[in-house]
Amino acid sequence: MTPLAEVREYYREIAALYATRGYYAAHPLNAFWAGQNMDAMRGIIESAVNDVDVVRKAQQTYMFSVNTADRVTDRAVQWLLEERSNRILPNSPLKGIEESAYSHPANNTTIDGKRYTPDFLRCINIAAEIRRECGKGLSVIELGGGLGHLARVLALSWISSRHVIIDLPETLVFSYCFLRLNFPFKKLVLLREGEALPAGYDFAFVPTMLANQVLDRPYDLFLNTASMGEMRNEVIRKWMIFVQTKLRVKHLFMLNRFLNTINDTHAWRLEENECQQHYDARWEILRWELEPRWTRCPFVDTLVSRYVEIIARRTDAPVVLANGAMESLQAEDWWRLRGNGHIMAMRDNPICVDGTQRGTLFKLWEAMRLHPSCAVRDMLLAYLERLNRNPSFWFEELPYYKGLTCTS
Repeated sequence: MTPLAEVREYYREIAALYATRGYYAAHPLNAFWAGQNMDAMRGIIESAVNDVDVVRKAQQTYMFSVNTADRVTDRAVQWLLEERSNRILPNSPLKGIEESAYSHPANNTTIDGKRYTPDFLRCINIAAEIRRECGKGLSVIELGGGLGHLARVLALSWISSRHVIIDLPETLVFSYCFLRLNFPFKKLVLLREGEALPAGYDFAFVPTMLANQVLDRPYDLFLNTASMGEMRNEVIRKWMIFVQTKLRVKHLFMLNRFLNTINDTHAWRLEENECQQHYDARWEILRWELEPRWTRCPFVDTLVSRYVEIIARRTDAPVVLANGAMESLQAEDWWRLRGNGHIMAMRDNPICVDGTQRGTLFKLWEAMRLHPSCAVRDMLLAYLERLNRNPSFWFEELPYYKGLTCTS
């Protein structure tokens, strides 16, 4: 049986289980994934002639990446290669990796005989961050693996030793085909109902409905990029409960939407705006940055959402807000002098904002996480108003914060 025939048979079995159990009614997808993206995935699954065709057709869509045949990608690759050289040591295992041989040729840029795409280079930067903060040889569990680009890079660079991908049945077809093509001799497992993860797997593919079947072991890293910000709020909360109360995990890496602006025409985003709001107090934040440098490419990257990167370590005891943290925030000029005029001063329409852990935004986010009081909420609302001076648009998280019930 060919890889495509094998995964098609598996998909039809799992899809029937989802339909019988009413999974999507209980865990609704957002408008895009329930509509056009789902139609596109199912169309490719049924029409593809082989596993390479599955991958290539997926890469002609925007479902799993921002790759585009527009040759501005050449400029994006050059920019991202320069950024990579600033971040990756010469002896790093990330140095010699190139884009997959199965990448759609129209998406590729070739430099010195090596294939690159913007999507691949973003994965390289994520891998470098994970290696720096979490180490290597990791047992990884990923929610929403997309086409499998990041899983491939983590495996090739020895950052991951085993990798579980939890995803919708439709999406698992794509990541399975892509990773089977790239790792023909590794052990790939399609998990079925009632089964446990076998010994010695390299990649395991787990439908979201069966996620509880992989809780019998600890993991070094929980990973999610982009997809948590594309879920409905009730589903986001479900997955954060899964990670924080069921999963035994040492580290977390998240790269998801934060502070994207909307107006009345985007009211549906108010049902999908909580992906940064439910981190409990047992995370020690190792790295937090809004718009990390490697997401600031002026070519192609501007087509996607603004993200915040979060890397954290799971702790036994709750983390507490540092002594004097609130007093320090209240002493900052933007708050202390908020009633005063600020024309001809840096306080007016701030252009450069520190999006790292040293900056005001992180300190307010952290205070809301660890000490969600009315005082903190009001300061955060005031700071967000300061960042966005256009009354026609607002940050999509703003209504969430305004609606919070807090303590004095």
